[in-house]
Amino acid sequence: MIEVNVSINAPVLYCDETILGIEIGNGYSFEKNYIDNLPFKEEITDCRGDLTVDYLDSIKSDENGKYLICISKKDVYQIENQIKGPGVYTDKDMMCGNQVKAHNKLETDYLYKMFSLLHLFKEGNIGTKEIFLDNVFSIGFMKNILHNTSINVTRNTTDDRVFSLVPDEVMSCNQFLSDYHGSEYTIFKNCIDEFVWGLEQVDIATGFEQFTTALEMTLLDHHQRGKKRSTFQKSRSNAREYTDSNRPDVCENESILPS
Repeated sequence: MIEVNVSINAPVLYCDETILGIEIGNGYSFEKNYIDNLPFKEEITDCRGDLTVDYLDSIKSDENGKYLICISKKDVYQIENQIKGPGVYTDKDMMCGNQVKAHNKLETDYLYKMFSLLHLFKEGNIGTKEIFLDNVFSIGFMKNILHNTSINVTRNTTDDRVFSLVPDEVMSCNQFLSDYHGSEYTIFKNCIDEFVWGLEQVDIATGFEQFTTALEMTLLDHHQRGKKRSTFQKSRSNAREYTDSNRPDVCENESILPS
């Protein structure tokens, strides 16, 4: 097996320093990084050295200069050595690209999940536009450095609502992420994806349509979705009347789960 050192960094849009107290797990941490010290500065600046337009509204400043809130992680993981002995090997074999790509996807999927949960916890256009992943490993005398960028091409960078927490909400938010990042998220993933997709729309009409679809997926049977608006409205009205004593167990009531 080969050990791979991975460094993951991404600027986080539309949040303030209150996010620094949030713990999303899996080795990630929110950090305050000054622009001149960003490890990926060249990736998000233009030919004049200015930040690209996607990040302008997320810049903060203090007495030490301008900075961005970033998410970062450093870790070591293992991949299988493709070189089994004497033979003919290509550059692709030496780079172990498929294994690195698979690990990168696990990391980006995890970040997507946790930012989706933050959207459910409180309003604000928090999230990433680009995630930079650097994987470094050696095979024999060859040192490989794989630099990958995961880009969210549909990311709404015009919604300027800032994700901000009051002190009492930090602990509640951490508990929320801890409680719902497992099987609860998996059960409602399709609904949550639809909701987040609505948030990423730049026009109100399309966004509202996605929100409506997310509610239909949550509250209606599969065969009713998109057909019985009156049923949906009644279900939505009934949902307002749920209390801790009469709310149905969503894990047992499979009729409201996405197919």
